[in-house]
This record gives sequence, structure tokens and C-alpha cells, in this order.
Amino acid sequence: MNLDYCEISKSLGKDKPNLEYLQREAIYPNAERYSFQGCKKIEIWNFHERNQLSVKGSLPYFINGHNFNSSLEDWKEALNYLSSCLNQNLFSGLIEAFEFGTIQEIPFPENAFLRNHIKIAGMESKEYFQGHIITGKEFISPTLKVKLYDSNRNIKSKLDKPLQEEISRLWGWDREKHYIKLENHYKKPEAHFRGNIYLNEILSPEFQYKLKLELLFIYQKIMKTGNVILV
Repeated sequence: MNLDYCEISKSLGKDKPNLEYLQREAIYPNAERYSFQGCKKIEIWNFHERNQLSVKGSLPYFINGHNFNSSLEDWKEALNYLSSCLNQNLFSGLIEAFEFGTIQEIPFPENAFLRNHIKIAGMESKEYFQGHIITGKEFISPTLKVKLYDSNRNIKSKLDKPLQEEISRLWGWDREKHYIKLENHYKKPEAHFRGNIYLNEILSPEFQYKLKLELLFIYQKIMKTGNVILV
């Protein structure tokens, strides 16, 4: 289980950010949008009037090029690198949104697994298809989006062959097996956790344990047509 996408806001104070490593992508009335190239790009927003910097993207993709297997140390490595390049301590930044999830191998096809997961009471349900094949489901509340999707299809369609071979060699991914991703996307962490959440806080062992328990609890709330166990 690991962190993936995040949105971090950092108040700048008197220290101006170093933007020389960034590629400017767009200019808006109140902001500039940049990209920072790692293994994959990550977005950096500079809000002049607010004197604020925002980082948006998947840190595992940025540092490793994929999210099949990542650790808290990968996140810290990516954040240390970004902080150094931007001349800003991102660890004191405010978390505006983030994802926490797990990729699990399952013993039967992904579309069958997804069809068997029906709904969560009180949450809106959405389904995603490629042709007639179901590829993902989402269960949505005002503060949280629970995502279930075909991770194998993502790997085969998004990652080039050398990277597929790398995750197969290093992490045991087998293109002939079946993998599903379960993810809690916290759209409004301050509302969900009843207070502002800072980056240092979500990296703590206590908060990581809390996220793991909630991921399992949410999965158990999904109405299913058969007996499926997440380990």
C-alpha cells in the first residue's frame, strides 16, 4: 500500500522559488504553470498574488516512471529532490489532495472482478468501459473518491516495453496474470480529516497506518456479488 498522486501548496514567504529547472507551459492572469521533467512530468504552479507554489502529480511516476511498486522512501526521495531544485521545503506544505492505494494480484480476469463490485451505500457510482469491457469503477462522495480499476491494462497501455520489463524483473509483474488497483482519492482532505493536513503529517507512521486501515474499511463497505478478499 502506498501514496501516489498529490497536490501540495506551499506558502513562499520571503524566499522566492527557483524556477530555472522548469519548463513554462502556460500563463494565466493569476498564475504560471510549469512542468518539471523527471521520469515523468510533474506540474508546478506559481501563484504570484497569493505568493504560493503548488505541486501536482504522481510522485512515483515522477521518480520511478511507474506506480506498480513504490515506497514511502520513494516519496521522500522525490520530495527532497523537488525541494532542493525549487529552493523550497515542500515537507511543510499543505496537502490539497492525495491518493493512497494498493495493487493486488487477483486469480481471475479484471473485468469479472469489477463487475462483482456493485456500490457503496451513500456514494455515487461510475463505470468505465473500453468497448464492452469494463475497465474501472468509482464510488464518489463530496470528500472522497474510491477507485477500482484494471491495473494490468494501465501498465500495458501507458508504459513502454523497457519499463514493463523492468517492473517484471524488479517487482515480479507478469503480463499474463491479473492485477487490480484499489485507491482512495482524498479530494478534500481538510474536510475528510476535519482539519488541515500537512505533508509531514501524512508521511508519519501513525498516519500511514490510519490510511491503511481506512483503505481496508472502505473496501469492506463495497457491496459485492461474491466472496472476494483483499490482503
